[in-house]
Amino acid sequence: MWLPPSSQSLLALFLFVSATILVVGTLRTIVEFSFLTKIYFSTTHGDPADVLAQGCNLFQGRWVLDEPNSRPLYTEESCPYLTRQVTCGRNGRPDSLYQKWRWKPDACELPRFDPTPLPSQYANLRSIDLIASPCAIARFDALKLLERLRNKRLMFVGDSIQRTQWESMVCLLQPAVPDGKRFIHKDPPRKEFNASIEFYWAPFLVESNSDHATKHTVQRRQVKLDSITEHSQHWAAVDVLVFESYV
Repeated sequence: MWLPPSSQSLLALFLFVSATILVVGTLRTIVEFSFLTKIYFSTTHGDPADVLAQGCNLFQGRWVLDEPNSRPLYTEESCPYLTRQVTCGRNGRPDSLYQKWRWKPDACELPRFDPTPLPSQYANLRSIDLIASPCAIARFDALKLLERLRNKRLMFVGDSIQRTQWESMVCLLQPAVPDGKRFIHKDPPRKEFNASIEFYWAPFLVESNSDHATKHTVQRRQVKLDSITEHSQHWAAVDVLVFESYV
């Protein structure tokens, strides 16, 4: 599948997120970052859109072991938003090699993602100072991704795989957001926030009798293939949608 360059840069970021094990439930994380609204970034490595400007099939590639000590991008201990179901270590998995892989498209190199926030000495700099600072120039990190999502809603829609993708995305971004600016709500008043990263439970995308977020085990599953109204009203105004289906 080939995408225009304008769509590739944001989609490329999602490839950093990998699903691990089954989780259930519906929850939305709202990340407020009004402190970012006047911060702008440049990079000596070029904008990700420029990196992919010649065209690159992001979906044709392979998983490769990353450089030593470069991963994982977050740990079970560092991210408070991971549920127990998706934390392999807490569930007894002894190895960690599965955390060391990254996606490598055949035709291009994805920009390296760095979830680490700016050092404290840069926290109160003006926009013009950040543009000129070596720290800001050298990074493609959580702050830049948040800047791209400013005043937007990003929603993952699907089943447990998407739930895990959603948790991973939140874990990648949360180091860049001060403690007082992070919120979790089941049904938040979105008008109060500049951006949201959300998950909506819809295992078949279309409606079924097993759509309840936590009580979806049924003896006989019935799927309404021609009906999506109930679910679609929740993502009608979303800016970026990531879909995945149980089947």
